[in-house]
Amino acid sequence: MANTEIKNQTCYTLLFTGALNQIQVFLCGDKNQRTQVYKFFDDLSQNEINNLISDFAYIDQFFPACSHAKKFKHLADDLWSIKEGQIRIACFWCRKRLIAVYGVKKKDPSWRKQDLDNATRQYRLCKKDSI
Repeated sequence: MANTEIKNQTCYTLLFTGALNQIQVFLCGDKNQRTQVYKFFDDLSQNEINNLISDFAYIDQFFPACSHAKKFKHLADDLWSIKEGQIRIACFWCRKRLIAVYGVKKKDPSWRKQDLDNATRQYRLCKKDSI
């Protein structure tokens, strides 16, 4: 029974550890548990990943009072949004850990209701097992 419980827990993939405030950015999921956001990051180009890493560094630099009208802002409830070009990442804080739960590429600056609902659903699944 213990093995079943372990298999059902959410796995996390470390993407970034900040140099200044040492925040950590995780993806909800790993190679075995391929969540939507894990698959989304897997499909990004190296240039897109590098741009996101610079956003993570910005967040680390200004933690805990980090908010940026165009790059990092409150989305809904406990969800935050990282915006880089056409990339949108929904994430939540768990202490000094920022956990990404959903990702989309889009031109529109606002989140569609369907994407926000999906992000909220993923957040609830990850939050109950958060690290």
